Amino acid sequence: ANCAWLVVPHVEQVCHGLPGALIRARGMSGDIFDTLREKRFAEIEVCPTRLREKTIKLKPVDGECIEVEAEVACIAESVKRVALAKGTDAEVPVSLKKAVLSKVLEYMKHHATAPVGDIVLPLASENLVDSGATKYDASFVNVDKAALYDLMYAASALNIPTLTYLTAVKASAIMMKKSAEEIRKEVNLKNDLPVREEADMKASFEEMRTRQTLEMDEAGMAPSVAIMHGVLSAAARQGALEASEEDERPVPSRSSLNSWRMVSWRTAVFEDWKQLANAPPEVCGDRELMWAAVLASRGGALQYAADALRADKQLILHAVEVNGESLIEASSALRGDRDFVL
Repeated sequence: ANCAWLVVPHVEQVCHGLPGALIRARGMSGDIFDTLREKRFAEIEVCPTRLREKTIKLKPVDGECIEVEAEVACIAESVKRVALAKGTDAEVPVSLKKAVLSKVLEYMKHHATAPVGDIVLPLASENLVDSGATKYDASFVNVDKAALYDLMYAASALNIPTLTYLTAVKASAIMMKKSAEEIRKEVNLKNDLPVREEADMKASFEEMRTRQTLEMDEAGMAPSVAIMHGVLSAAARQGALEASEEDERPVPSRSSLNSWRMVSWRTAVFEDWKQLANAPPEVCGDRELMWAAVLASRGGALQYAADALRADKQLILHAVEVNGESLIEASSALRGDRDFVL
């Protein structure tokens, strides 16, 4: 998964390739496998020796710190990195509200000692236990959809691969055997995607899935779009989509989050940023989406940006930071601006 795509913190790394190209994590030892190729690409220690038998203070966005044993807290990779860098006396800010963080801590405390079940794909049924999940894990994600996507977002915010995988599999199970129209109705978004545009997007999506040697079910890309929308909605509930003076990155507009068309394009572009070559002007002119695409493509997506965005100083500086050669895609006015170039 392309975990560099982080315009909305942690959202796109959750959505990348779901529900098809999922990541499987075996056990809290952190042996992570690519489900498509069974190739191990990471092996991590849960709690480093120098942090053991200590506590770590987690600071949610809306409450007092929660003090957690390091052996539990370090299951979250993002927490472990901060603790290693700043020590256990420093508070670790967490981009989650206290209620969601507390729920995830239940999972972490359980799996500090209990192993994670090896869920096998394709799923045998909607009951995850039938595919290898433990009864605890199956019960943990047996929640309403909003709560499930809150957990999925939280798992990525904290970087807990096993929980990311578990929530993604559960979301996929919920959508098993449902048509694209049924999934759209459940998401409660009007289908504002033009028929021709949808057909072209579906064809590109199928071609991409074929290259990835993934099967395409009858629902097409609708499950992935639904997951993208669900995680974006969860991010909004956790306050991650609020503009910040400290962070110059743009955030998605509310109107784009409520458009099946725009969420579909976000999903398609995230799967493969070169989809921008076929995108309509509204997409190529979406500053926030292009900001994310530039990061994911190491500047390559800038060639598809609308003229106004090629003249956007902040966006061009962002692209140049990612890849200095991106300056060639800037407007002629910016390239000729000596002060800007220097």
